[in-house]
Amino acid sequence: MRFPFLPISRRATPEERAEIYAHFISIARGSAAELETLLLLAGRAKLLRDETAAQLLDDVERVSRMLNRLHFRLKESPPNGRPPQSPIPNPESST
Repeated sequence: MRFPFLPISRRATPEERAEIYAHFISIARGSAAELETLLLLAGRAKLLRDETAAQLLDDVERVSRMLNRLHFRLKESPPNGRPPQSPIPNPESST
């Protein structure tokens, strides 16, 4: 099975690849926020024990912070003024 994203990423410049990656990180940030809301609701409805809900909320918060830092790093410009390099490996590069 082939994924349509792969050929696009091979043709993209490093700057475009970083932008594409940042977009997917943004989607993940939204998913983490949605999960946090669902965990809060499940805790209030007593579908989860308080300890379990607290642990899961801590985990979601930790992952959210990591996603926020990664998203910020992808969006900021380095001192030389060039956009950051994409963390997505390029299968066609010789590195």
